[in-house]
Amino acid sequence: MRPMDRKALIHQAKEARERAYAPYSNYRVGAALLGASGRIYTGCNVENAVYPECICAERVAVVKAVSEGERDFVAIAVVTRDGGSPCGSCRQVLLEFAPQVRVLIANESGQVRETSAAALLPDHFGPDNLSGKPYPRPAPPLAHDRPDPRMTNANSSPNTEVPSRTLEGGMCARMGGTPAAKGWTATTRISSDQ
Repeated sequence: MRPMDRKALIHQAKEARERAYAPYSNYRVGAALLGASGRIYTGCNVENAVYPECICAERVAVVKAVSEGERDFVAIAVVTRDGGSPCGSCRQVLLEFAPQVRVLIANESGQVRETSAAALLPDHFGPDNLSGKPYPRPAPPLAHDRPDPRMTNANSSPNTEVPSRTLEGGMCARMGGTPAAKGWTATTRISSDQ
């Protein structure tokens, strides 16, 4: 993806964010999904007084694209005030169509992280699970298999390996779930696009 495409996608997600309907959480989210055709589909979060009826910006963009015949995706930009990551439902929907889709997560100040849908939800359920084919992906390491950097023993300094944490977020967390964790996935690059 060219830097110009990246900036344009983030810009369109910022514009979509302005159209968000978020009277309950006041957490506005915009998304811009780049199809393989070169067309961009935008979405914003739409809240409802009945919280389970809310829909996230990422899913709005995917549903809009699919309803217009696009099913192959290159990248999606998601813009929030604090760089909140897509929720689990959005991750699963992205994985249905494009496990390797680039996911650009930006905040209001212009910081951008880049990852993939598969990295955000590594042990996902997908079409292969329904086909009867053997499970093609290795299981990710369990959290307790990674050293805890706070732990030390009498003969060593603190562990230098920091466990990878995936950001929690999305509409589910925004509407009363667990607050967003503050960390990045191991595959994340941080840059400033202003």
